[in-house]
Amino acid sequence: MAAGAPGEANEPIPRRRWRHAFPAPGPRRRSWSMHRKQTYRLHGVLLAFLGTVAPGQSGIVTRSDVAWAQTGPSIERLQLLEPPRPEAPLGVRVDVATSEPARLFLEVADGERTERMELAGEYRTTHIVPLVGLRPGRTHAVTFTATDTAGNTGEAATLTIETDQLPDDFPPLDVTSSRPEHMEPGVTLLSVYRWGEEGRDLDFGLLVAVDSSGDVVWYYRAQHSIGVAVPLASGNLLYRASVDGVWSIHVEIDLLGNVVRRWHSRGLADRATAGSILIDVDSLHHEMVELPSGNLLTLGSEVRTFADYPTSEEDPGAPRGPREVIGDVVLELEPDGAIVERWPLLDVLDPYRIGYDSFDMVFWRHTYRALGRPVGEMVDWAHANAVSYDARDDTFVVSLRNQDALVKLDRTGTLRWILGPHAGWTAPWRARLLEPQGELEWPYHGHGGEVTPDGTILLFDNGKYRATPFDAPMPADESYSRAVEFQVDESTMSVRQRWAYPPPGADRFYSSFLGDADWLPHTGNVLITDGARVRTMPDTADGQPLQRRWARILEVTRDDPAAIVFMLVLDDESPTGWHVYRASRWQAPLIGHQLAP
Repeated sequence: MAAGAPGEANEPIPRRRWRHAFPAPGPRRRSWSMHRKQTYRLHGVLLAFLGTVAPGQSGIVTRSDVAWAQTGPSIERLQLLEPPRPEAPLGVRVDVATSEPARLFLEVADGERTERMELAGEYRTTHIVPLVGLRPGRTHAVTFTATDTAGNTGEAATLTIETDQLPDDFPPLDVTSSRPEHMEPGVTLLSVYRWGEEGRDLDFGLLVAVDSSGDVVWYYRAQHSIGVAVPLASGNLLYRASVDGVWSIHVEIDLLGNVVRRWHSRGLADRATAGSILIDVDSLHHEMVELPSGNLLTLGSEVRTFADYPTSEEDPGAPRGPREVIGDVVLELEPDGAIVERWPLLDVLDPYRIGYDSFDMVFWRHTYRALGRPVGEMVDWAHANAVSYDARDDTFVVSLRNQDALVKLDRTGTLRWILGPHAGWTAPWRARLLEPQGELEWPYHGHGGEVTPDGTILLFDNGKYRATPFDAPMPADESYSRAVEFQVDESTMSVRQRWAYPPPGADRFYSSFLGDADWLPHTGNVLITDGARVRTMPDTADGQPLQRRWARILEVTRDDPAAIVFMLVLDDESPTGWHVYRASRWQAPLIGHQLAP
């Protein structure tokens, strides 16, 4: 297996067992005091089972040591199932056995906050409790009590868990604004890229979740680059990844860092991890959506040869010639990898229409070199970077960066509409263009287009170039980005701009690539990923300008004017830089989420 392949660090950890001397279960609703204390230090996590041992006693409890009482169920076994995985060290699983069927109550105190919860599930004697959401660099007192069906509660038992500090190479996370009473519930999940002098670090992958104060409550590290991550109905996470720059992998993990399933495309067929599921497409890239059926919606790619193709995005009179054109494919997959349906966008849209960056192969160069294709002669025609499912009419909205467009398709592959600037579209596609109504500014090179619960379209408008070939592009130092929402009226084939942030003249910013805008359903706020900021620093000692790369996440209200209720900044000393592909507000099943035994 190639270095950095998913799962390389995820081989099963041998389970260690520790013997605990506990008495046999007593009669119903009786318990005994536990006369022992055991402490273990495991991979930086300290666990202590707290009890009492009288002077001179061995710590082995027998029935003669026990004072019986008419109380609730006792905790007879309390042990760590395995050490925490190094990929996700803020979670462990605890095995708890009770003397009779019971439910567990849990209290977690870390010196700054205390959380109490009842663990869901049936009354049982064996309980597997994942403790996910511990804080780094803290001592946690985790107290269990058990209650039986009659409501009797037994004696409490406590674990003390000490977690390590965050790694030295962790990105700095600075919360500059936080108003929790106005924020969407949940934690903020980020997919982080590390940037160095040579560009994006292809061997660094990080997902991190923070609370409203910026405290890290969960993270997952990998030796491959991680893009978008989406929560699944099971409570697991699904993320896309690249190995050595080849975007060809989807990975499902649980919150303890265990790999549940992997999928790969032909781009990594010769380096796939054992057990990975092959998807018969060139690549798997940018997007993953879990459909109501449990199937997955994602993006793949294909290559077709076109004759008499444009060769320049700047000179309309440049000679034309044959080109290998990369076309995006919308895919519906069953979990076992079977392709339910595929919608090649080259069959839907004009394959000869180009946009700015159509001849830039930065994103695809590693993937198609791995497939043995002549990258120098290839075209990144549309560069789809998001697909959103609309359950109201079983359709898809796809965001096309290099076409400066969002398009809506139904399951027959029929094009419903095109939202974007009209330049360059010819018949028959021109008939599908939405007509602008009122004050409206088209998006350019956008990311993360999604259908909101209101049926509107929300996206991050990067604003790169703000022109289509062969009009003059806007200079970078004049360019600006925004989050923007559109209302589409299909009956009149028209579109209105409903909302945008920032308003004209306020908080002007620019991320030429990456970015996202998410509708937050409880508050109606919008979470904005301003993910790829670049600041040019003064000349260095060798006379070369230095680029400082950073990112920020904002949660804003949709009031007029909008208010910032949360801001998280990732910045560092050059040459290390940080970008964020996407952020989302995650209703995470952290401490208190119970797994089946």
